Amino acid sequence: MHAVASVWSLTREAFPMLTCALLGLLMSGLELDQMATWPAFVKVDKFLILVPIMFNLKGNLEMNLSLRMGTAANIGEIDNYRTRRALVTGNMALLQVQALIVAIVAGLLSFFLGHHDRTAPAAAAAVPSSTLHVRGPVHAQRPQNDKALRLRDGYFEFALVLAVAQLAASMSSAVQGSFVCALVVVSRRFGLDPDNTVVPLAGSLGDLITLTLLGMLSSGLLRFEGTGLATFLFIGLVLMCIVFALFTLRNAYVHELLGYGWVPLFAAAGISSMAGVLLEHNALRFEGYALLAPIVAGIPGITAAVHTSRLSSALHARRFVARTRPTHGADYIPLDGREDLPSAPPPATTFRQQCLESIRPQVHEWSTPITLLLNAVVLQWLFFVFLRVTGVLTFGWLFGLGLAIMSISLAMFALFFSHMLCLFLWYWDYDPDTSCMPFMTALVDA
Repeated sequence: MHAVASVWSLTREAFPMLTCALLGLLMSGLELDQMATWPAFVKVDKFLILVPIMFNLKGNLEMNLSLRMGTAANIGEIDNYRTRRALVTGNMALLQVQALIVAIVAGLLSFFLGHHDRTAPAAAAAVPSSTLHVRGPVHAQRPQNDKALRLRDGYFEFALVLAVAQLAASMSSAVQGSFVCALVVVSRRFGLDPDNTVVPLAGSLGDLITLTLLGMLSSGLLRFEGTGLATFLFIGLVLMCIVFALFTLRNAYVHELLGYGWVPLFAAAGISSMAGVLLEHNALRFEGYALLAPIVAGIPGITAAVHTSRLSSALHARRFVARTRPTHGADYIPLDGREDLPSAPPPATTFRQQCLESIRPQVHEWSTPITLLLNAVVLQWLFFVFLRVTGVLTFGWLFGLGLAIMSISLAMFALFFSHMLCLFLWYWDYDPDTSCMPFMTALVDA
């Protein structure tokens, strides 16, 4: 009976949030499809390249925040007013620092990738043609009237991309971070598990908010391109990043995170770039691919994030005793009072033996991942049936069967990989709340 109650409690809290996450992913896809035709995205194509990079880099920041706050709620740190206030303010300041730095990287990548994409056509145009034409007067061609086209690939466009990326990231982090922290506190007060309620919303609504702000800011600031306003905004945001960094360093709860977790974040961005290449390549070849891809990859990733958050909270609260390295085993004492576990760590082993031990499977409430798997599969199938019945997407039974098998396989892989990666990082003294999500989401997307 206890297992049945646990499964029902998880489904009751997680399934509605997964449904909201699916709607958020769907709205993001529809909005991006419309936004790609906006004048700002047509004149400055770097903005379109910026979207997937920002989604990956910045999406992981909010997911990590939801994992950290969920863990803090489950171990009781936010029950005290002073501790809760310090955690919320410190995490909000840290999120601003991370978002502004991530936005600079995303802006640089989008600008140089966009600049590189046009070198090939230019080079091809420079090749002499076999057909000769009479050359007209040197000054016969009129200059470009559109300011955005005249400033293309120049400094002002570079400053515009950086300013839009930073401003959108900062505003999105302020909105999304406040929402995550408030939802964690509300869930805790009403007896709900934040790991089940906060993580799905953080994984989907963050993309929608970021995309909306990118569209609005790019359209607004494009009118002032070439005036120096973008440069002024960029310098101001850099100074604001320094101020938030100093504030974070003075917070005892989050100051260590300021220099931690950057490697997984940017490594995941490199991995997820393959997903962007596949999306760009297949979206033009297969009708409906752009609509299905975010749902097929997004729901398993969010489901695995829920499992990661629950497992990480269990590890921090010591409800699940996982293996640790022999050099750190003495510091890990279970709270359940069992005496069958050794009080001292085993003898030191070789690095190879430790690697094999760190990836050995460990069972922890298999009812949880199985329940999440069923929730994800049922939700995706209902969505596919809805697309087929309403005529939004037409496909045969063979394609539907393949889609169903693929959704099950991807969800199983995401849950298994997140479980193994979380325990692997815990074994090697890395916090899963900070290091697990970037790798997991990048691999699922790819």
